[in-house]
Amino acid sequence: MPRLANARTVYRSRMSFADLQDYSSIREKCLSEGVLFEDPEFPAEVASLCYTKPPDRDVIWRRPGEFCANPQWMNDDFSRFDVVQGYLGDCWLLAAVASLTCNKRLLARVVPPEQSFQHGYCGIFHFRLWYQGQWVDVVVDDRLPTFDTHNPQLLYMHSASKTEFWSALLEKAYAKVYRCYESLQGGSAIEAMEDLTGGLGETILVGNTPPDYLVEVMEKTLERGGVMTCSMNIKEPDFSVNVRRSIEGLLGNHTYSITGLKLLPLMDGSKTRLIRIRNPWGDGQEWRGRWADGAAEWNLIPQDTRRQLSVRDDEDGEFWMCMDDFRAHFSKIDLCNLDPLHLGDAGVTTDKQWDVASYHKSWIKYVNAGGCLNYVDSMWRNPQFHVQLMEADDTSGTCTMIVALMQKDTRRLFKDGHEYLGIGYVIYKLPESNEGRPLTREFFTQNRPLGKSKAFSQTREVCGRHQLPPGDYVIIPSTFHPDQAAHFLLRIFTEKRKSFNEMDDVTSFEEIDSPDCVDGIMDDLDHLMIDVGEEEIIDAYRLKEILGLLFTTEFTFSGFSLDACRSMIAMLDHQMTGSLDFKGYKDLCRHLLDWKACFEASGADKEGNLSSYYLRPFLNLLGYRISNDTLQALVLRYVNRDGNMDFGDFIMCIVRLTNLIEKFESPDVKSSDTKTLDKLLRAALYS
Repeated sequence: MPRLANARTVYRSRMSFADLQDYSSIREKCLSEGVLFEDPEFPAEVASLCYTKPPDRDVIWRRPGEFCANPQWMNDDFSRFDVVQGYLGDCWLLAAVASLTCNKRLLARVVPPEQSFQHGYCGIFHFRLWYQGQWVDVVVDDRLPTFDTHNPQLLYMHSASKTEFWSALLEKAYAKVYRCYESLQGGSAIEAMEDLTGGLGETILVGNTPPDYLVEVMEKTLERGGVMTCSMNIKEPDFSVNVRRSIEGLLGNHTYSITGLKLLPLMDGSKTRLIRIRNPWGDGQEWRGRWADGAAEWNLIPQDTRRQLSVRDDEDGEFWMCMDDFRAHFSKIDLCNLDPLHLGDAGVTTDKQWDVASYHKSWIKYVNAGGCLNYVDSMWRNPQFHVQLMEADDTSGTCTMIVALMQKDTRRLFKDGHEYLGIGYVIYKLPESNEGRPLTREFFTQNRPLGKSKAFSQTREVCGRHQLPPGDYVIIPSTFHPDQAAHFLLRIFTEKRKSFNEMDDVTSFEEIDSPDCVDGIMDDLDHLMIDVGEEEIIDAYRLKEILGLLFTTEFTFSGFSLDACRSMIAMLDHQMTGSLDFKGYKDLCRHLLDWKACFEASGADKEGNLSSYYLRPFLNLLGYRISNDTLQALVLRYVNRDGNMDFGDFIMCIVRLTNLIEKFESPDVKSSDTKTLDKLLRAALYS
C-alpha cells in the first residue's frame, strides 16, 4: 500500500469541479509517485461539512484503511442494506440510492464496479452523476468524516457492513457537487433519482389519479425502461392503521420498487390487473393480502402463466398485488422517465423510447425575467419556446407531453445563503400566423393558457404531464416574481416526434413608414438648425456642445458624451472624415427627433427614463428586429442598475445598433451564417 503522503508529497490537482478532474490521470500520477490522493477541491476540513452550525462532536477525517482491517469497495451481496442513514437529513438521497440498488445496470453506471481498496489503490475513487443536463465524473479521495476516537464510526451515510464503503463515498461525491455535506440537508427522492439516472422525475398521487390513466402512465414508464417507486405516507401516528398494515406485511413511510404490471386472464373468463412490487430490504417483509406469495388467488390462473410470471413463494421481498389493493394502500408513486440517450450506457434496451428535447437558458434581470401571469405587463418578456407536436400517441388522439423546468445551481449556492425561487410555466396554443417571433403583450392579454404547472413551487424542479392535440404550442417558463435572475433547464418528453426551439428574431433593420409619434417634427428640426451655419463643418466637440444646449433642458441627463457624439458622426460619415457638413448634421437631427418622439411615446417617465422592458417594442416600432441575445447585450451595456436607460444612453444604444447593423449587412459580410453574424454583433455591442 502506498505511504500516507505528507503535505509535500501529496498530489494536488488544480482543476476545479467545473473543469472535471480527470480520474485516470490523477490516479496514474499518484501511483507513479506512491502517494495517496488528497482532493484540493473538497478538502478534509469543516467547510466541507457545514456552513452554519458545526457538528456537535469532534470529527476526524479518516481513510477506511485506518479503522477497518480489510475495507471493501462493494460486497458481492450488496443490497438496500448497503445504504444506512447517518447524522444528516438526507434520507431523500438514501431512498434514491436504495432504489438504484434494485437495478444493477443503472447502479454500475453511477458506481463504477472495477474500483478497489486492494488492487491499484491510491486513495482516489470516482462516480458518475447527472448534473443539470450532463453526466459528470466526480472524483473524491477516501477520507471520510468519523467520530469516536477509540471506536471510529462514520458520521454520515454508510453500509450495514462495516467493511463496505461505496455508499459512504457516493454520498461524499454528491456532497462535493453541492459544495458541502450540509447542502444535502432536505430534498426529494425524485431530485436524487434524476441525478442518479439522468431521467425526468414525476410524482403521482394515487388517490387523485383516475385508475385507467394511472395504469396507462405506469405501463408507458415500464415500456420505456423507467424506474418507479411507491410508498404510503403516514403523517400522523395512527396505531390501528400501523398494526393492520403490519399484519398485511406493508410498512408505512417506506419506499418500494415497482417492477412489473400485467393484465392476466383468469380461468373463469374474467381478467385482473396485477402489479409486481419489491421491498428493497429483500427479506420476508412482504404483502400478505390477496395475490401475495402462496395466496389462494393464484389458483385462478393457469400453471403455465404462473411459471411465465416467475411467481415464487420465497421470502425474497418481491410480491404481487391487484390494482384495487394497490390503490387502497399506496398513496404516492415516484417515477423516473429515462432519456434514451442514457439507456444504452446503462445496458437497458427497450422497443419504445421517449422523444426528448432540452434547452439551457437563463432569466436575466431587466432582460427576460418577466415573472408569472400575475404580472401581465412583463410576463411576455420571459423566454418563449415553440413546440410542434406532430403525431398523436398510439393509444389516443392526443399527444403526451411531459414538461420539466429545473432551476440550476441553487443547491450549490445554499452555502452562500441562496434559496430556491418559485418557478413554473404556462402553455398556450400558438397562432397559425406566427412566424417564429416572440409573442407580444397583446397576445397574452387576449388569450388564456391551455396548460400550466400545478403551482409555482420553491423546489429545484416543477414537472407536469399534459395531453394535447397535435399542433403548435408555446411554453413560457418563469419565476413567480419579475426580475429574479436564475439559470434553468427546460426538458420536454413526448411519445412521438416533435420540433422544439426558442422563439426569436434575427437582428436586422427594415425601412418602414414613420410611426405616428414622429408627425410634426419639422418645427423642432428648424429649431435645431438655428445656431448652425450652412458652411459649418461639425466635429464631435462642436456636436457635443450643440446637442448639450438643445437636449439637457428637456431630459434629466448630463448630456451626450464625446464618444456618443463620435458614434453619431460615424453613422453618417461615410467618407470617414470625422465630421459632418450641414446636410449631414440636418440628417442626424432628423434621426434624433424621430427617436426622441418615439422615446417619449414608448413609456419614458417624467424623469426621462425608459424601462428596459420597453426597448424591444420601441425598436420594432422603428423597423429594428433584434434577437434575444442582441437584446441582452443592449440591456447589459446601456441600462442602469434600476433597469432604466436615460435619453443619452438610449440614443447611444440606437446609434451603435444602427452603425453595426449597417456594417454587418454589407455585401462582403451578409453572406455569412445568420447565427454567426448575430454572435459578432452581440460581441461588438457589449464591448
